[in-house]
Amino acid sequence: MPMDDKIKFDETVSEMSVQDILDEINTENIYGDDTLSVDEILAEFSDGTKRLPEDKKTHDEKPVKQNKRSLRKMVQAEGQISFDSKDWKEIEKEMEEQAEKEILSARGNKPKMIDTVVRPWENGVYGDMSLEDTLEKAPKKKKRSSATFAETFDTFTRSELFEDKNKEAELETRTVEEIIKENSKLSKLLGLRSVVLLILSLLSCYLTFSEPLGWFLPGILSYMKHPFRYLFLTAFFQICAMLLSVDVLSRGMARIFRLHPDAESAITFSSFASLAHVISIMAAPRWGGWLPYSCITVVGLFFAIYGKWINARALCRVGKTVKSAKRPGAVRVENIYGEMHIIKQTTEDTKSFVSHISDKDASCTFWRFLSPVVIVSSIVFAFVSSVGTGNAKNFFWTLAGISSVSTPFFTMLSFSFPFSVTAKNLASVGAAISGWFSASNLAKKANLVVCDEDIFPKGTVVLHGLKILGKYSLEQTVCYAASVIAETGCGLCDVFSDLLKSRYATATKVNNLRYRESGGIEAEISGDAVLVGSAGFMLRSGVRLGSGAGAKNAVFIAINKDPAGVFNINYKGNADVERALHMLVRRKVPVVLAVRDFNLLPMMVEQTFGLRDGTLEYPEIEQRLDLSEKEQFVSSDTAAIITRSGLHPMSAAVLSAKKLRRATIRNIFLTASCAIIGMLLMFYLMFIQKPILVTPQTVFIYLLLWCIPTYMLSLRVK
Repeated sequence: MPMDDKIKFDETVSEMSVQDILDEINTENIYGDDTLSVDEILAEFSDGTKRLPEDKKTHDEKPVKQNKRSLRKMVQAEGQISFDSKDWKEIEKEMEEQAEKEILSARGNKPKMIDTVVRPWENGVYGDMSLEDTLEKAPKKKKRSSATFAETFDTFTRSELFEDKNKEAELETRTVEEIIKENSKLSKLLGLRSVVLLILSLLSCYLTFSEPLGWFLPGILSYMKHPFRYLFLTAFFQICAMLLSVDVLSRGMARIFRLHPDAESAITFSSFASLAHVISIMAAPRWGGWLPYSCITVVGLFFAIYGKWINARALCRVGKTVKSAKRPGAVRVENIYGEMHIIKQTTEDTKSFVSHISDKDASCTFWRFLSPVVIVSSIVFAFVSSVGTGNAKNFFWTLAGISSVSTPFFTMLSFSFPFSVTAKNLASVGAAISGWFSASNLAKKANLVVCDEDIFPKGTVVLHGLKILGKYSLEQTVCYAASVIAETGCGLCDVFSDLLKSRYATATKVNNLRYRESGGIEAEISGDAVLVGSAGFMLRSGVRLGSGAGAKNAVFIAINKDPAGVFNINYKGNADVERALHMLVRRKVPVVLAVRDFNLLPMMVEQTFGLRDGTLEYPEIEQRLDLSEKEQFVSSDTAAIITRSGLHPMSAAVLSAKKLRRATIRNIFLTASCAIIGMLLMFYLMFIQKPILVTPQTVFIYLLLWCIPTYMLSLRVK
C-alpha cells in the first residue's frame, strides 16, 4: 500500500488522553469540511489505513495536512501513547488499552459492566457526540463488550472522569401522617417537660425572692444563715431545669463550637454563666454577697421548652387539617401577566406544602446574627465592669447578670406563639399554613383571584324557574343549555346538572365553544348553533326575546337565532363571603373577579355584598379564563391548604399570614430591643457598682414587662 495513503507522523510525541482524542475527532474532520457517514469512517480505519472515498479523490491533501498540524499541536509530550509511523489501527488499540487501565485503576482493578452506550455519530453527522438513556432493562453480561471505547462508555466511568458535581440526591419529603405522628408524640413529651419546668420556675423564684420581699422561708434555707444550703438548692433547681432542656442546650453548644450560634446558643451561654456564678460562690465564699440569677435561667428555659411545645402542637394541628380533605385547595402565589396573583387550585399532592413545615422562621434567622453579638458583648462587658474596675472577683457575677438579660423570655416565642394562635384559628375555618414560608409568600403584594365558587359557594345559587320561549321542546332546551354550561365549568354547573338529572337526560357533545366579551357563549350541538348568555348578549347577537328580556340574573338560550328558553337564577349572598370581602378591602388586598358566569358582573357582586362601586377588578375574558383554569401550570410551592369551599377560608389564610409575618417582625424587634437595652443598663449599673439595682427580682420584672407587648401583639393575629 502506498505510503501516501497512510497517516503517519515523522516526529514522536507522547501521551494523548482518550478524551482529547474524542474531542479532536468531534471538533475536526480529517477529511476537511466534508462529512462522512459512520460506515465510511469505520471502513477507513478497519485495516489501519486511510483511504479517500471515490467522491473525495478530487480533494487535495491540504485538509489532511492541516489536521496533522492540529493533532501535533494538541498532543502533549507525556510519554504514554506515541505516534511513531503507526497506522490508526495500532493507535486505536493503544488508546483502548490505556483507557481500560485508567478505568480499572479508578475502580480498584475491579471490572464493571457497561450499561450506557455512546454513539459519537448521531444521525450520520460525524463529530456530534451524545449520550443515550441508560439501558435499565438490559441483561447483565459477565464479559466486557467488544465495542471500542469510542462507542461504549459506562455510567461509573462517566461520573468519575467527567466529575459530574451537579447531581444531588433527592431529599425524601415526609408525609402528612408522619408529620402528625412525630409532632403529636413530641408535643406530649414537651408538654410534660413544660409542666415540670413551670414548677421548678415557681420554686426557684420563690426561693430567690422570699428573703428580699419578706416572704416566708424556713430558716434552714435562708441565704443569710445557711448560704451553702441555699446555693446548693438553687443550683439543684437550675441543673434539673438544664437536664430537662438538654436538647436545647446541646444544640446551642454544638452551634457555638461550630461558630454558628443562634438563639439556643445564647440561652446555653446564659445558663452556664449563671451556673458558674453559683458554683464560684460555693467554691469561694468570699466571692459572694449577691444573690445568683439562677431563677432567671430556669424561667428562660421554661419559655424555651414552652415555645417548642406550642410549635409542635401547631404543626400537629396543621397536619390534621391537611389530612381532613382528600382533594384540598392549594393556594399559591404566581407571577401571571407580569403581576403577582394569589390563586387556588384543587390538588391531591401536598408534598410541596409539607416540605416547608420545618423551614426556619425569621426569628431563628435574626438570632443567628444577634447571638454572636450578645455572647461576645456579655464577655467584654463583664470583663470591663469587673477586671477593668479592679474587682476581678466579681467577673462571674457580672457575666451572669449581663447574660441573663441577653436572651429575653419571649425569644423562643417570637414566631411560635403567634403561629400557634394562627394555626388554631385557621383550623376552625378549614385552612392551614405551613409556617414562615407561607407567611412570607402570602404577605407579598399580590392580587387575590376569586372564582365563581368562591363568591357563591354550593347552595347559594338556585334555579328559580324556567320558561320555554320558542318551538323547541323542553327536553332539547334543557339538554342544550346544560351541555353548554357544563362545558364552561362556571358556577352554574351544579344547578343545570341537577336540572338535567331531574329530566332523566344526559349532556350531549359540544363543539366550537367560544366565549364572548359581551356576556355569552356560542357553541354548536348536533349541527345547531346555540347561544347561551344574558339578555344583553342575546340582543347584541340579533335574537329577539320579546317580553322575557326584562328578567334579572337570567340565563337565556337561543337555537339557530330563535329564542328557546329562559332560566331564572337566584343568587343568595353568603354572610361569610360578605365578611371576607369587606375584610380584604379593608386590608387593601386587590380582589380580581376571575369568573366564568356571565351574570357575575362587578356591579352585581358589589351590590349583593354591599361594596363600593369599583372595588373589584374585572379583567378581560381571556385573562379571566386563564386565572380560573383549574389545572394551569404552576411554578411555586403551595403556601396554604383550603379544605372548605367559599372565599372565607382562603381570605382567612391570606390575611392571617400577613398578620403572622407582621407580628413576628414586631416581636423580633421588641426582643432584640429588650436584650440590647438590658445589657447596656446592666453593664452601666455594674460598672458604677450599684448591685442594689441589678438584683434577680429587678431583672425578672424587667424581662417580664417586655413580654406584655409581645404577648398582646401576638394575640392580634386572630
